[in-house]
Amino acid sequence: MTIQLPTEIWWRILDYLPSNKVKQLGRVNRAFLEKARQSRYQSLVIYEYDKKTKRRLEKIRSSSLGHYVRSLTLCVQAWPASELIRWDGQTGDSLSVVDRVRSLFDSHYLPRKTVALKKKRLDRRIELIFEAMTAFEHIQEYELIWEEYDQDCPEEFIPEVKFASSLMTIFLSMLVISPLRGTLTKLSLQIPTHIALDCLAAADFPFLEDLKVFLWKSQCSRAKDWDILTGYLGSENLAKFISGLSSTLQTLSISRLDPSINLDRDFGRVFDLLCKTNFPFLRSFDFCTRSRYLRKGTPSLDRFVRQISHSVRSLKLSHLAYDTSSSSPLHHLDHRSWISNVLSVQQTRAFSSLTSLRIKDGSLCAHLADLSALLTSVAHQLGSFFLEDNLLTLKEVETVVCSLSHSSSPLRYLGIEPRDLAPDTFDLLVCAFPGLRELSLSFERFTSSDDDVIPMTEEDVRCMFPNLCLDLGFFCFGLMNTAGATADGIICLRLRSAVSLEIELYLMR
Repeated sequence: MTIQLPTEIWWRILDYLPSNKVKQLGRVNRAFLEKARQSRYQSLVIYEYDKKTKRRLEKIRSSSLGHYVRSLTLCVQAWPASELIRWDGQTGDSLSVVDRVRSLFDSHYLPRKTVALKKKRLDRRIELIFEAMTAFEHIQEYELIWEEYDQDCPEEFIPEVKFASSLMTIFLSMLVISPLRGTLTKLSLQIPTHIALDCLAAADFPFLEDLKVFLWKSQCSRAKDWDILTGYLGSENLAKFISGLSSTLQTLSISRLDPSINLDRDFGRVFDLLCKTNFPFLRSFDFCTRSRYLRKGTPSLDRFVRQISHSVRSLKLSHLAYDTSSSSPLHHLDHRSWISNVLSVQQTRAFSSLTSLRIKDGSLCAHLADLSALLTSVAHQLGSFFLEDNLLTLKEVETVVCSLSHSSSPLRYLGIEPRDLAPDTFDLLVCAFPGLRELSLSFERFTSSDDDVIPMTEEDVRCMFPNLCLDLGFFCFGLMNTAGATADGIICLRLRSAVSLEIELYLMR
């Protein structure tokens, strides 16, 4: 006998099924057909600008399915030319034998032909995207992605990078003038930093609530010294764009992934302008930087965080460090990073609404007092806290736990990185946070609570568990039942291996 499930449960099941299975279920009845169409057409991703994509868009329009589209993603691939498919099926701006013969009699023929081919490619892409933007009137989410390979760009592909840059600029301009600006609530832009963002400065998105901006360093700008002489050209335009969204913006995420952008000079301009604007509805702020060194920040960033501190509920400050061939340290622990500066200048009880805090800063353990003061002031309301890239001693773990402890702690999600993982660590966390639902720990080695016992190394653990394929450099533990772990119960740890295999390990207390 078939079990009758409520419709709501079926809808949740459909969310986990592949699109082809959802399509098959659409034959059950009209309700399932409606749900299948929503699942299939709600997210539209355009990766290649070819005839196949054009036919797909025409099919959606002709079948009156455009009202299902809620999300549009455009990918601009910078290079190589072999990956950029032209409408006629050829790659790049390849020239025919006839073209090369003509060039023998006309020295200016090849340059004219190359320009004409690029214009043709550009016009067809513009036509394709303009039709998509005007045909789908209910799009609420828009994402523009710049894709570029990590390896150095060969000299012969530089024209393709420039072509992609022109295409990216045009797509940004089309976004400003298209009907989408009146329906968008979520916008994500992954932009190379050599694009100045002139078109966004005066853009108007009356209902935009969520903005994410990722600034990448492109191959097009790596051989130039513009960042040294004039700085990031898009600073003021970016600030004006964000300021124009102040009346509706609820989530703001900025990722500075181009190390050549000076945090003090370039983003000093950005946050200085943002400080002049009030963001009454901003609830989430995420700022991320990437560079070899943890750098000192800018006072305007400190002021901006202080300005939004009373309304923001989720705060994430991250620095992504990367190593090079040099053996010099990535940062000096005695020097304050921009994250330490932000935390140190905040007023007591400033974050009156904060419920989620995530910090990623490799030098914060040297200035733990700044963080402890903030944690103490929000311990009674904080539901989620993650501290990454900081290996803490047991004493430092105790400092963090003591700062977070509260008689009625609402903390449910916690992530820290003890240098040595010992049973005492779990005892400390269990006693301090009885309502904890999820615990994420990263550590270097297992140790025992008994000082007379030699600490266990990674090799020791592998010898004890030879059949486990684990990446012992980084563990993710999910504490499934903390309340039951305080007595004679079982601690259930979920370990994620290097090959993304999830293993449940039960340790008897």
